[in-house]
Amino acid sequence: MASSKGNRVFVWIILILLFVGLIGFGATGLTGNATRLGTVGDKELEIQSYANALQSRIRALESQTGSAVSMAQAQQLGLDRAVLGQLVTERVLDAEADQLGLSVGDAAVSEQVLAIPAFQGLNGSFDRAAYRDALSRNGLSMAEFEESLREGEARALLQGAVVSGVTASDTHVDAMIDFVMSRRDITWAPVTLAAAPAALPEDGRPRVILPEILLDAETPAPTEAEIAARYEAAPEAYTAPEIREISYAWLRPEMVAEEIEISEDEVRELYEQRLSEYVQEERRLVERLVYPSDEAAAQALARLEAGEAQFEDLVEARGLTLEAVDLGDVAEGDLDDAAEPVFAATAGDVVGPVETGLGPALFRVNAVLAAEEVSFEEAAPDLRDELARARARREIERRSEEITDLIAGGAALEDLAERVGMELGSVDWSEGTAGGIADYAPFREAAARAQEGDFPELLSFEDGGVFAVRLDGITPPALRPLDEVRDEVIADVMAETRARMRAEK
Repeated sequence: MASSKGNRVFVWIILILLFVGLIGFGATGLTGNATRLGTVGDKELEIQSYANALQSRIRALESQTGSAVSMAQAQQLGLDRAVLGQLVTERVLDAEADQLGLSVGDAAVSEQVLAIPAFQGLNGSFDRAAYRDALSRNGLSMAEFEESLREGEARALLQGAVVSGVTASDTHVDAMIDFVMSRRDITWAPVTLAAAPAALPEDGRPRVILPEILLDAETPAPTEAEIAARYEAAPEAYTAPEIREISYAWLRPEMVAEEIEISEDEVRELYEQRLSEYVQEERRLVERLVYPSDEAAAQALARLEAGEAQFEDLVEARGLTLEAVDLGDVAEGDLDDAAEPVFAATAGDVVGPVETGLGPALFRVNAVLAAEEVSFEEAAPDLRDELARARARREIERRSEEITDLIAGGAALEDLAERVGMELGSVDWSEGTAGGIADYAPFREAAARAQEGDFPELLSFEDGGVFAVRLDGITPPALRPLDEVRDEVIADVMAETRARMRAEK
């Protein structure tokens, strides 16, 4: 039973990753960092993401054909390039959605997570332990998985807007045409020094004086009566918001990570496990065009050398596409007998015919990728930090059970800080408060709904941290004294005056 249940969980995770991958994801190209394939803006295309997506596609093909599919066969079928193309497209959409500010809230992500059967316990409700274990077995953290769901939702919003489109109204179209096609006659007149002395620079040299500057120069300072009238007419503009006095205790992975010692052997072991990410041999971006005979391959090469056809024409003549003949980036060991001529060629060269397992073939070298190596010394700080944070999150999970028991027993926030090492703090919170713990959405939500007399509740952040809050008091909204907001009132009065003067002109 346990094995069967584990298999079902693993299958669900694969389906989830495939689903997220099909929505969208992307990057721009290869970089020199051995842990990623490329970036689009701030969005990275990780090598691990590519490997996971490719394995998912291979397993899907195996389930359809009923037979095992090797990596070489997957490359021949173009699966590797198809997967990479899909991931690139998705990351492009991610970057565009991020630039447009498209996102979804924590509630939408939570709803998706709770609805996945693989994360439910025997009673049919969400099981956090099953959730964490299922992701761990697939090399994912909760934060990474939930971020992928959030990005998937944002991509869906962007794709929906692009596909459905928005038809401009006739009024808008006519206005745009009138603006673009219109011509304007301008009447101008010189402005004398006497007309706007306040607008002139100290050096007295002529400047172009715009109407708005003239208005600023002509706008009279408001009287005390005007200031008082404005203050009394719009009290809501000068009212301080409700202030909620919040005490909190929190525990973040970086706090705990500072206490954790990671040995050199542990860091080196992780480095060795990921050696393929940090040390890569020289590679080539290659396309392979296979022919039924040596004569046909030689004739094609002759056409190419004579300038009668381009490589793309040869591919089209074979009834194929560039995606179908693209092998991606390959090492010498991937090419067998073709390795020597291909790796002796430069970017843009076509070599062959070379005998392969599929028949004689021509190879086009699209790019030369130099060997890359990130030394242990270079990778060690990041690996040590990763190990410390991972261990810190596990330590926080362990402490969370103790914290929950303490809260259930009536412990105050001060007790939590003393007994389990949580950091105690306080903040006068209102909408718009930023900095520190107020930058976390879960805290803002908890602060907004907290009631005086409530018992603390242990809540969590996306990065694995936990916190609890207590409402100590509420200062209701109050009209600030005129002396405190005098500058704001004067600015508002002058803005109204300028608007009136502009309308009169």
